[in-house]
Amino acid sequence: MLDANFSFGTMAETAAVQALMGEAQPVIIVGVGTAADPATHWLRRLRDYTPGAPRLDSASPTAAMIQRKLSAVGHDPHEWMGHAPEFLRFLQDEPLPRLMTDYPVDSADIGACGHSAGGAFLSYVLLRKAPPFTKLIIGSFGVNWYTPETLARLERTFAGCPAGREVQVYSAFGGAELADHSINALLRDSFALLDRLAEADPGYTFTRQVFDRQGHGSMIACLAASGIRHLWPGKPYTEAAETR
Repeated sequence: MLDANFSFGTMAETAAVQALMGEAQPVIIVGVGTAADPATHWLRRLRDYTPGAPRLDSASPTAAMIQRKLSAVGHDPHEWMGHAPEFLRFLQDEPLPRLMTDYPVDSADIGACGHSAGGAFLSYVLLRKAPPFTKLIIGSFGVNWYTPETLARLERTFAGCPAGREVQVYSAFGGAELADHSINALLRDSFALLDRLAEADPGYTFTRQVFDRQGHGSMIACLAASGIRHLWPGKPYTEAAETR
């Protein structure tokens, strides 16, 4: 779970309750975050999670806001962001091997969950077909973090390199987000990307869900609950209750 500073409690408690009720299989939740205060973590996540030099179009309210916040603390957006490749290597080289050594983990059943900038990072993981992830929960993300050239190159690589394994991708967005003019276009671009990738490799199964009236923050709980239940499904209520 990315953004553990914000979301680990929600994700862990949701997973525990659903496993207790039998609605989902038991899963091990590992939070990845920083030892920073919320404001500093917000900046760190923009550095670690973003896939490349973003399209900071001045016509985008979101891009303008990010520019202002980074400039206010002395960061050039193009230099600060775009470290997703390094962050992916960190995950592959450090926490994942340790996790598989310390816990009874099925190496063919490892997932990741990310929301917003964390979702943008997982879109990069998806495009790279990066092992060992076979289940991705991606929420409320935009593709404005990529230059058009970078995105086109990654899509060509995705289409030209069969995964050789089944991968499930669950994505979710909020209805209130889609009604918000400041981020609507960013999310719609993400819809289009996921649709293109679904056509490019039949080994990848994509499911998309929109939660009515949910905004950017409230989507975190929806994403956690539905993503876990969809990718690690449990039993019908009565059947599960009989075994508790």
